Amino acid sequence: MDAWLKCHMAEILPIGYVSYAVDCSLPRASKAQRKAMVDATAEAFVLLKALDYSIRPVGDEAYFTGGVKRMLWQAIVYVMCKTPLGRLAATDHCAHAISEMTMLDRAWEELRTERPDIAMPIWDSLRLLLCER
Repeated sequence: MDAWLKCHMAEILPIGYVSYAVDCSLPRASKAQRKAMVDATAEAFVLLKALDYSIRPVGDEAYFTGGVKRMLWQAIVYVMCKTPLGRLAATDHCAHAISEMTMLDRAWEELRTERPDIAMPIWDSLRLLLCER
């Protein structure tokens, strides 16, 4: 369960960071921001693996490392950003759960202290969006 929760945070936080950057209107997310959501999650999975957490569900890292599955995930992110699905799945919640997102962010940053040698530059650039709110 712990590994699943951490993997969920790795996927949810970048979406939240971009949501805040576009004032909780994901259709306004740029192509670069959509790509950064996927890339930041890939960085987070590298950290989790370095900390010996299993990626849950098994095989999910393939959606962030390349190939057909990554293209599929990018398409899912695009649909989420360009349709009401994003509002229902992400931005409505983010708009009303800033304290929850802040707590998840703090928990993630605490986890990162265990492996400060793992660089997460894309994650860090997105995270600044939450910290600036």
